Amino acid sequence: MLKVENLQILRNQKTIVKDLSLELAKGEKIAIYGPSGCGKTTTGQAIAGITDAQVKGQIWFYEENRANDAWFLRKHVSYIFQENALNPIMNIGKQLAEVIIANSNNIPSPKEIQELIGQALSEVDLPESFARKYPNECSGGEKQRILTAIARLKNSPLVILDEPTASLDQIRRIEILKIFKKLQSSLILITHNPYDIKELGCGKILIMK
Repeated sequence: MLKVENLQILRNQKTIVKDLSLELAKGEKIAIYGPSGCGKTTTGQAIAGITDAQVKGQIWFYEENRANDAWFLRKHVSYIFQENALNPIMNIGKQLAEVIIANSNNIPSPKEIQELIGQALSEVDLPESFARKYPNECSGGEKQRILTAIARLKNSPLVILDEPTASLDQIRRIEILKIFKKLQSSLILITHNPYDIKELGCGKILIMK
């Protein structure tokens, strides 16, 4: 499904990532592992089409090189950030509704949207009442669950998890990893925590230094 070849990433003429290659099959889970500052997040953002750095090399998605097609990558890849990426002035329900409408061929009715929001929240073990909350009323683990619900609504073939458990305690860490394991998408886990790699069941590990 995804094949990255000879990826090179530069920012301000400084090479951040050099000659990186990886392959990911449909439904496969892999980890990008390494210490802080080694370029893990920048690599993930390049694959998702959301970096402002200069990207060279090939990012093959379904056998087409999409390295220079940020719009395509953003549409087909969901990126779950380490930090909160939710709109602070919009409640959760409205944010989920926007995703539903943007990814529907025909605009669903308000009732259908409400049902889809309830279903999406239920799938990440949150009550429907969370639709009325704002991001600042949610914990770090709850925000991660909401971002996972957004990824499910987008039906993204690839989800990139960027240090998704970094701010969570052990109990919440285990809970969110169980939810990630339910995703049908291919997964790239960016982490410096070997426990997360084992718990998520990543079949391959790309080590960055």
